[in-house]
Amino acid sequence: MSDVIIKQKPKKFPEEYIKEINNALSNTITINGVGSLHKKILYFIDTIFQKESIDSSIPGSDYIQLDTLLYELKTIYYMADNDSFSNLIYEPLGIDSEGKKIDLFCEYLSVPYLIELKSTHPKTIAPRVPTEKFTADTLQANPLYYGWISSARSHFLEFLVNTEKKLENYSAEIKNALCIYKNFHVEEDELEYLWFFYKNGVPHEADAFGGMMQYEVERKKIFFSKAIDELWAIGFPQFGFEKEYFILLNDEMLKRI
Repeated sequence: MSDVIIKQKPKKFPEEYIKEINNALSNTITINGVGSLHKKILYFIDTIFQKESIDSSIPGSDYIQLDTLLYELKTIYYMADNDSFSNLIYEPLGIDSEGKKIDLFCEYLSVPYLIELKSTHPKTIAPRVPTEKFTADTLQANPLYYGWISSARSHFLEFLVNTEKKLENYSAEIKNALCIYKNFHVEEDELEYLWFFYKNGVPHEADAFGGMMQYEVERKKIFFSKAIDELWAIGFPQFGFEKEYFILLNDEMLKRI
């Protein structure tokens, strides 16, 4: 297990967080295929450490990539330690072994699932709110908040498209879910509105930012096959592994949205 133990600490990470990462690495090492995830995490930790050793600036893009990989590790560690999940496989082979790979196969409550794991990292910007495109409710948002939401929503649309493309390489008989990291940019009503929009093709009437998604879909000529069965969100502390939230949205949930 010494091959997956972190020996250098990125400046932003507390000592206790490094201990938790090491524990998760050690306790997921037997999961089929997870070695490639471990290698990517160790690579970015070493890269960040090396850059910070010769330059006082923070390599922000490397931290974002590392945070995304650590979200995958946190989710896998949580599932491996939860009796509701079993038979985990990281990046299972698809119909075309050289084709796109979904992030995870598992059984949830004894039902086989293909899971794509995604994490949003909205940019902290304060753009002009495009008053000519959106509703009055939307316009009440301050530019910084609008920047966060618009960036997160744009990422969500990309996640949906990318997940559908990956699912084309797998049997449609297996249930699937897009699993998003629930952080402070992702509130539960945001997820419900996203799911409603994806399944119905139009924004929910209560979604002040729905017009923004509609505009993005039309502008980018995005077409959804609606192949994704469920939308999940699992939340963790930024520097911790303890699960805070697990939200599951499916067609049944649409009835109450």
